[in-house]
Amino acid sequence: MKPKNPSTRALVQLILLFCLIAFPAFAEKKAESTKVNTSISNDGTGSIMIEAHGVLPKPKVFYTATANATAQVGAEYIEQNIPLNIKVIQGEAQILSLGLNGSGEVDEVTGDNLLSWSIRQEGKRRFLDLRIKKGSKAIKALVKTRSAKLKLPATVELTHLTPGKAIAFNSNVTIKYTSGITGTVTTLKGFRPLNANKLFSDAPSSSFHTTTGGSISLSLNRGDATPAPVELLDTQLTGKLHPNGKSVQFQLNSTAQISQANAEITILSGDAALSQVADNPNYHIQLATQNDHTLYKLIFPKAGTFPVKLDFVAKVISPNANSHRMDFTIAASAVVPITLSGLHADLEFFADKTSVVPLYENKTWLGFLPATGRAHLR
Repeated sequence: MKPKNPSTRALVQLILLFCLIAFPAFAEKKAESTKVNTSISNDGTGSIMIEAHGVLPKPKVFYTATANATAQVGAEYIEQNIPLNIKVIQGEAQILSLGLNGSGEVDEVTGDNLLSWSIRQEGKRRFLDLRIKKGSKAIKALVKTRSAKLKLPATVELTHLTPGKAIAFNSNVTIKYTSGITGTVTTLKGFRPLNANKLFSDAPSSSFHTTTGGSISLSLNRGDATPAPVELLDTQLTGKLHPNGKSVQFQLNSTAQISQANAEITILSGDAALSQVADNPNYHIQLATQNDHTLYKLIFPKAGTFPVKLDFVAKVISPNANSHRMDFTIAASAVVPITLSGLHADLEFFADKTSVVPLYENKTWLGFLPATGRAHLR
């Protein structure tokens, strides 16, 4: 029987069309049961009631991770023990995944509530996948890694864990050197030192913190290797932006270890110039040119250990109102902390392989120049 009222017929057709669309949708969600009730009153108005009983979707898995790595640098290998604590704060986890940076290999993973582990490769990225017992909420594990066999002198990128899919991540990395081995941190990205005065080759250990992972490169050698004529240790660079915004006044502080008389080193080059030259009996400054560029050399008449202090000005180049850059190079034997003040907190620094990307902390910008000493900021 067909309804006589045209509006009623239209409503019935609409209800039928809705049912045709709704039922497959519910079927795709695999509801255990679905009821659809329709009714039309004498005045032509209608109603649709849907009652569905199904399985609620499982909550997404969220977890946090904390790692405390100790890397022992020996003559043949870098071996690490990494105590790892993971907490599942939501969901039923089966596999927990953390990133793995660096060139070393994972030798062993042991721990409570751990069923198995594996290394997964996605393009150039590696991940440590941990398969855990059903219902586990807290996982304590010990990860052991080992580098490829070293041939000293060598430059090595230190292996370390990264957040992977963890929603929060904290990691400390402590580097210790076996007697007879010296090491220098030559690249530091994504980490900050916990003891900035121990970044250098005469320090028995150094520690770093990260929440993101990044890279730590080490330059390794034997302790009995012939030292360079000039080595700069404990170098620090502090700068303050001039009120006109066109330059930054820098001060370099360092300690020079000189192994032979009349040794020299290029201390400054690029878009920078010394602002004053102080008389110092331990060294003198010589102006030179190379490829039409001015550079400054320090010359040490005698061997020994001497403090070095230099004041210079670096030019801020501004191609347009929203773009600024600095580019100069200082002498360095390891990564150099650089502190900048007078800059706005909302600046965004360009990140690439050659640029320094400082972080804003306590009203100053803190970054680390690589061992090349190049300060390229933009």
